[in-house]
Amino acid sequence: MPRSPVRAVIPRPTSRAEPRGTTTYTFDTRVADPNFVARICCNGPQWIPKSPEQVLNIPPDGLLYLDGINVAANAVSPNARVPYVHSWSTSVAYQLPWRMAVEVSYLGSKGSHLFLPPISLNPVPFELSEAYLGQGLNPLTDGKGMDDASDSGGVRFTDFNPVRTNGHVSLGAPLSDDWSVSTFDVTHNLATTFLWDLPFGRERRFLASRSRMVQGLVGGWSVSGNGRIQTGTPLVIVLRDDNRLGVEGNVRAIRPDLVPGVPLLNPLWSRSCPVGQNCEPYFNPAAFMRPAKGTLGDAPRTIDAARWPTQQFFDLSVQKNFALGKDARRRLQVRVDAINVLNHPVFKFGRDSDNGEIFALPNEALISTADFNGWADFNGKPRAGTPEGDALRALVDQIVLAGRMPGTTVLQPAFFRIPVPQGFHSANANQFDITTPEGFKIYRLRQAYTPDRWGFLGARSPYTPRFIQIAMKLYF
Repeated sequence: MPRSPVRAVIPRPTSRAEPRGTTTYTFDTRVADPNFVARICCNGPQWIPKSPEQVLNIPPDGLLYLDGINVAANAVSPNARVPYVHSWSTSVAYQLPWRMAVEVSYLGSKGSHLFLPPISLNPVPFELSEAYLGQGLNPLTDGKGMDDASDSGGVRFTDFNPVRTNGHVSLGAPLSDDWSVSTFDVTHNLATTFLWDLPFGRERRFLASRSRMVQGLVGGWSVSGNGRIQTGTPLVIVLRDDNRLGVEGNVRAIRPDLVPGVPLLNPLWSRSCPVGQNCEPYFNPAAFMRPAKGTLGDAPRTIDAARWPTQQFFDLSVQKNFALGKDARRRLQVRVDAINVLNHPVFKFGRDSDNGEIFALPNEALISTADFNGWADFNGKPRAGTPEGDALRALVDQIVLAGRMPGTTVLQPAFFRIPVPQGFHSANANQFDITTPEGFKIYRLRQAYTPDRWGFLGARSPYTPRFIQIAMKLYF
């Protein structure tokens, strides 16, 4: 059977002697050519086996560099167990008068030995990372790990609660530190449906023997509907940084501290401005503060006492049946359906991606000229470069210098561990007096605050504004 040459375009290997390019050749040319490492006929595989010692390239002094540490590895605990779930249910039904029945059911489940997020077995000590950073050095590589082991589903953007967190256990804390209600927990959920055939007209209790005209007007009416009320899911709140725990990045695992005595729901939230990041958030930022650097916050993984708003749904339908013929086997139905008839808004989290992040790591450097002049212009103060402005700036710089660890450029661990005032979300950072220690700290915290990622509401699916639809059905 005759065969035509097969031609292909294969990238040539790049070297110092020749530029990157492509070459066209036939597969059936039986000539070995080292320039074409992808030949399927004549060149051997370019594979050189190496021992673990050669890959790690451990020097005699035992100090590992990139060749030695750039090897990913995972470990499985010898105490690992197979996950399992126990489920049980019970139900009681009772028949009531007037053709009614009531049923009460209880459903329960308990999971044991469920999978956890990856745990770092070799966390970088906080003191070591601060020592390097205090000298202007950063020995860490950028990295990010994600895991959804403690979530209700596998995709953040479709889960019932969009906030994903690996928990403090991923940073070496005991598992009990993450014990809290589930991210998808809904405490109360009431659903009801009804159908009522109005008692007027033929074969009904009232006006059963009236004329056909009366029957056509008052008979054959039905009203139906369904409603549901459910409480919201719990709040999940995390920092937007690693709090200098050696992970270097947005790990979405470290939680803030709770401020005792401050309400979790924002007293400044108003129904006149309920949604969007330009309104006061539903939750209170003054109820949280940054933990000291190198520590984990005391807020629970999910906050049972702070839940997203209760959701209400109610749909109503009115139907009228017109009998066609004496036996009424054929009929015309006209119906009006009102979806969300009471026009209840459904307020949920205002953001899917990166929801729950309240603070980034505040800036620890001396105040810049641009920041100082911005604050001075806002408050009508002299700018930097003038004698009065430079004197004010020196006061601000002294706050930073006095707050540093001796001999370093990093601030003391608890420098930014202070409560923020009510109205913090809507405040302008420049309104705080940066010439005082407390005012300067709140100024830097407001700069690190993330109002677009935390606490505000949005009108989201499954919410739909009220709408009415009219339909006709013919039964024959």
